[in-house]
Formats: sequence, structure tokens, C-alpha cells
Amino acid sequence: MNDPEKGRNVTTTIEIPPGFLWGTAVSAHQVEGDNIHSDWWAYEQVPGHIQRNEQSGRACDHWNRFAEDLDLCARMNTNAFRFSIEWSRIVPREGVVDEAAVDHYRRVLDACDARGIEAFVTAHHFTVPRWFILRGGFAERANLRAWERWCELLADRFGARVRWWCTLNEPAIYAMMSYLFGCFSPGEKSPRVFARVMNILLDAHAIAYRTLKSANPSARVGLVKNMPYYTPYHPSNPFDRLSAWQHDRLYNEFWLGGLRDGRAARPLGDGRIVPGLAASTDVWGLNSYNQSRCRWCWPIRTHNAGDGHRMTQTAWAPFPPGLRANLARLAKFGLPIYITENGIATDDDARRRAYIIEHLRQVRLAIDDGADVRGYFYWSLLDNFEWEDGWGPKFGLVAVDGETFVRMPKSSAELYSRIAKRNGIEAEWMSADPWDMCTMDRAGA
Repeated sequence: MNDPEKGRNVTTTIEIPPGFLWGTAVSAHQVEGDNIHSDWWAYEQVPGHIQRNEQSGRACDHWNRFAEDLDLCARMNTNAFRFSIEWSRIVPREGVVDEAAVDHYRRVLDACDARGIEAFVTAHHFTVPRWFILRGGFAERANLRAWERWCELLADRFGARVRWWCTLNEPAIYAMMSYLFGCFSPGEKSPRVFARVMNILLDAHAIAYRTLKSANPSARVGLVKNMPYYTPYHPSNPFDRLSAWQHDRLYNEFWLGGLRDGRAARPLGDGRIVPGLAASTDVWGLNSYNQSRCRWCWPIRTHNAGDGHRMTQTAWAPFPPGLRANLARLAKFGLPIYITENGIATDDDARRRAYIIEHLRQVRLAIDDGADVRGYFYWSLLDNFEWEDGWGPKFGLVAVDGETFVRMPKSSAELYSRIAKRNGIEAEWMSADPWDMCTMDRAGA
């Protein structure tokens, strides 16, 4: 792999290849509001589950204001929008289909089409119906039949219209946070159940890929994988290097190798061949946010990289060269890559502007390295409900008043609009917000 820092030049205009997709991303539960039939809605009602005991409530009222939000996307010159279709809205009770909810998402697709915006649709973005979680959710293999019925419903009602499908969003994060660390619904803390869920999610992805492709063979269907950039806490320490390797193997390679070889790799998996898993992605969706430094200890865990890094509101350590390194890794599959999420939680919009510029510079370097990168989605369009962290972290290009729901684009939205229109970055934009000024440890976000 190339040195991710090699080729640094912040004074040259960045040109992006023609046909590139510029987008923003959201997920249903975080922005729509009143998602009362989901497991997360129930989870939020229990004191202590969410920071400051906050709840999603009406969220950003995107359910009622999606057209306004897509107008914002169009004014930002973006030509793609990633969102999820909420299972619990369409199937609020097992075997019951809410046709009004189906029609709602058809109107969302209509609104995208009317504005010339490509819809990237996610089938599972962390939330499931309450009835599904009460049956054991993805911790029970028998529930894969209910998941398959959901995918069949998506294929039947939307398959002819959707050109881009994301099967599972960050399945390793979902399994880890829900069943290992207990921070997501249903709040379990069991290494054994975590491993089982990771294995069952391999089947879930394969089922979704097969089902969605059968409805529209020309559709592009892919997995969205979050890839932390793991490094040893002390690079000279062989045990820290081993820890970084272990983290990467369990969290990243389990999925990358699974889709390459079709196998649930040991030691996390049982070594079995998963039916339909091999080559079950037409494109890679990459979510990239942070570096994690690994120190040898038991149980194994990571530390946020603090040296030379300014932490975000989610206590993550941005590391732009890690994006280039991850793109180079995915490039070995020979498939198109879309950066389906990349963003920063901060109230400092100058830092957000610098973050966007520096990560897009890394995208250009990765393209020069040979990676077939075809799109970039900033996370997120709106400041939204950020899971167990509640309303604290501000990822959005657009602020939202919590009472009136008035949208207020930030200066970073204006920058992103110029980048999308230019299909590149002018040198003077980089000098205005240099990333080096935002990586020093100092008070603030």
C-alpha cells in the first residue's frame, strides 16, 4: 500500500473525474420523526439509554419536509441522495403492510427524480420493527425469513424504480454496538451473541443482494462498510501491532474476505460457506470517519488517537490519509467505490470545511493510485438525532431549529455547493481553511 501521507500538496486545484456523484446522506430514524413502531423508539423511552435522556421525537420532521430537504440538495448542486426506507413504518406489525407508508416513499423517489437526484436506498440502517426485535432480531437465524420477506417487499414495491441499493449499513457497527457494547437497541452485552449476529448478518446481506437483484438485474446493489483505520498505539511494540491486526481482522477483514471468498471466516465465524455471499456486491459503499489506535490488552479494545488530533463531538480522531488507504484496499476488488458516508461532528464550521476539503484531496490521491471512486456522500445533510449520543453531535451541513424545524444552511453547505458545481476544488478554497490548522489538540468540539 502506498504511504497515505505521500503526495501532499494543498496548493494545487483538485480535479475530479467527470460523471462523479456528489451527495449527502441521512437515515430514516434519525431525521423522519415519530418512528413509533421501531425498536429504537422503544429503546429511547428507557432512562439512561440516551445521553441526557433525549429522544428522537419528531427528529428533523423530514417525513413531512422531505421535498424541502431535497430542494436544499438541489440548491447545493448535489446529484445524489442516500436515505433509508424504514421497515417499521411499512410493516408496523408482522404481516401488515401500511400502503400509505409505501406511497410516501414513492413520493420521495418521485421528488428525487424531479430534481435530477440519484436515489441511493438503504434497506437496513440500524433500526428494525419492534415486533422483529421482540422475536430476537438478527440474533436468531430463524428470523432471516422475516428479513427475506422485507427484502421481497422492497423489491416488489420499489425494485423497478431504484437503481442503487445499499443492503446493510455498517453491519459490524450494528452488531458491536447492539450486542457487544450494549449502546444500541436492544442493549445486549454478550461476545457470544455478537459473534452470532455477525454471522447471521452475512446471510442477511446475501439474501438482500439476491432478492433485490432478481427484481431489477440492472440495479447496482452493494454493502456499506464502515472501515476504521486501525494502527498500533505504539508502532514499535509488536503486541500493539498484533492488536491492530486483530481488530482489523475481526472488524474489517471478516466482511471484506466474506464477500470475496463467500466464507464466514474463523475465529469469529464458523468457517462455513455462506450461500450466495461470494461476489455479492456490485459496488462498495465505504463509510470512513476515524483512526483507531490499538493497544494490547484483554479484552482487546481501541483508543482514540489523541496525539496531534483534535477530537470531535463523538470523540473520534479524524485521519484523512486513512480514507486514501481504505480506498486503496477496496480497489483490489476491481469494483466501483462510493464513499457513502464521511463527515465530522463539530460546531466549528471552519473545521468542517477543512475536513471536507482534505478528505476530498485524499479521494483524488486514491483515484490517482487507481481506485475507481465514483461518488462522495457527506454525512449528514442535516444535524440529526445521533443514536445513543442524542442531539449533541452536529454532523450536518444544515442546522435545524429543534422547535420550528427551520433549516439553516451553514457555510460548509455553500462550500460543498461550489465543489459539486465545480466538480473539484480550487486552490484558494484550500488555503482559506487549511486542515493543518484543525488537527491541533485544543479546546472546542
